[in-house]
Amino acid sequence: MAKDSLEARRKLLRHFGMRADGKDFWEKVPISTKDDLRKAGIPDRYVEIRTTSGSTGKPLCIFCSKSSVDARIRNGIRMFEKIGVGKGDTLVNLSLAGTRSTFERICNELEVALLPLGAPNTCRMGDALDVIIEFKPAVWYSTPSYALRLLDELRARNIKYVPDKIVVGGERLLDSYIARFMNFGTDLYNVMGTVEFSRVGISKKGKPKVLEAFDPGLYVETAEGTDGTELVVTDLENLATPIIRYKTGDLVNVLERNGDGSVREFSYEGRTGDLVKLFGMFASKTDIENRLSKYTDDFVVYIKTSGAGDYLQIVLPEKCREKANEIVGELKHIRVEKETVFKQKVDVPVTDSFKSRHIVDARA
Repeated sequence: MAKDSLEARRKLLRHFGMRADGKDFWEKVPISTKDDLRKAGIPDRYVEIRTTSGSTGKPLCIFCSKSSVDARIRNGIRMFEKIGVGKGDTLVNLSLAGTRSTFERICNELEVALLPLGAPNTCRMGDALDVIIEFKPAVWYSTPSYALRLLDELRARNIKYVPDKIVVGGERLLDSYIARFMNFGTDLYNVMGTVEFSRVGISKKGKPKVLEAFDPGLYVETAEGTDGTELVVTDLENLATPIIRYKTGDLVNVLERNGDGSVREFSYEGRTGDLVKLFGMFASKTDIENRLSKYTDDFVVYIKTSGAGDYLQIVLPEKCREKANEIVGELKHIRVEKETVFKQKVDVPVTDSFKSRHIVDARA
């Protein structure tokens, strides 16, 4: 929570020419979305541009003021200090290449050696493994699914090494993922952030599903939506793009609030639009992923339709054939036909930001 967040919010509104008078001034500020950020246009002064398309595929430019960039770096330093990363450690960044510059500055300040490999679309998995085996970094920063693939491969090669800490983000941390990480015996930390602003929250040791909103430069609140309680965030430091009462599309369960009403601790419950209608009934895409990821990370569920109605085509690796009935049984609560397809190699589609797309709605 920011010090004197009330005054910080007034100052931000006045900077962008918005009214900040009266006791209920904040409640009068409308909730904003990506469309509002697109309409904001190009500011007169900015020092950095970040781009995101999310699930829409429509590019969105976030213009950052110097105060915003400086705050991102301070926030990153604070995050790593909270989990015990510091001088003398080696960190491998297995996330998006676009975050490298920030990571370099954060690691330089902390005197942490950085291996900036990036995601598999910038550094092939085999090459990343070679570097990891040689340097044995104490800390990984990655999406959970990619980190698990790397850990599985290290174990398959009988390499007696696991990192001390793995910081994951960019994808939902499924229950099945948590169980597998625990099996490897590494400390797991879950971080939630977006391109629009820095890291909103990070989990505590041993509690990867409970996140603390620790950045004093962000004012975090919630709003009730049709799908549940949605996260609403204001970047108090960005004086270029007005990210004010911005609805992120994330569903959360608030566990604790600060004195000014902002969120202190929360659990991540999913994204808006997670429910998909199948033959007149709703099913959760996240629930499907959670159930099938217990068996393999290499699967795709295509939602299709035929003359008989909607059905699921479940594409699995050949190694799962013996458990086909058990796997299909995981989805028995979804009352549509299910077809299983087995392949030697399953190509899981990915988004522009290299997040796995395990559920694909292929209906016209």
